[in-house]
Amino acid sequence: MLSDSGKTLVRHRWWILSGFLALVGLSAIGLPRLQLELGLDRVLEPGLDELRRAEALYEDTPLDLVDATVVLTSPAAMDQDGLERLGGIVERIEADDRLDVITSLATVTVMDDLSPIPIPRKFPATVGDRSVTEVVRRHPLLHETLLSADGRSTILLLGSTDRSHDTIAALVAELPDLSLFATGLGRQAAVAIAGYRAGITISANLSTGGFDTHSDHVNRQTQALDRLSSGLDEIWDEVVLHGLEDRV
Repeated sequence: MLSDSGKTLVRHRWWILSGFLALVGLSAIGLPRLQLELGLDRVLEPGLDELRRAEALYEDTPLDLVDATVVLTSPAAMDQDGLERLGGIVERIEADDRLDVITSLATVTVMDDLSPIPIPRKFPATVGDRSVTEVVRRHPLLHETLLSADGRSTILLLGSTDRSHDTIAALVAELPDLSLFATGLGRQAAVAIAGYRAGITISANLSTGGFDTHSDHVNRQTQALDRLSSGLDEIWDEVVLHGLEDRV
């Protein structure tokens, strides 16, 4: 026996089916247009899924080859003229055969949100009549990375083009016995200083972990701080050993 609601569904089944098919037809017409109008804007919104999709635009940035980070700061927020001057600086750097501009606001490729079809372009070509800071904010990985929050500072990631066997040999010749160091920070500093003495790098990023504790906080944080303190001691000992106190 069907209930009253079941009988109603059976009696009006053709109207229900017709309504469903009508909705499918309207979706087929309306959804592609909606995707065309809103798709790129949605991609560039700073939600987690959108951020992951935006990150895919910059996966080709070889951060492991960055030898130096240059920060340029102007009195006012960057505008079109500032972007052109940045492009000129990049051209002069790239004219030096020893250097390569890995990433900068003048060279990074992004999806052009002004185009009805997503097209990758160099960032300056996507600005149009808008302000530089306005456009940067639409790209999660540019905002507060290649351009500061106030729009006044931008960075250039530079790499050395000299990665020959002779260069590697020079680095190896400068390397101390890394087994003599008790901490990861000390070993990292030893490699960085060897690279500096070999003339193949001018800066380095050192890191240590163990602070993201989820239990036994007092003991584990104490151990992490001890490692940090010991690592800093080893770093400074290595700096002093090579007479680089005024360089660090």
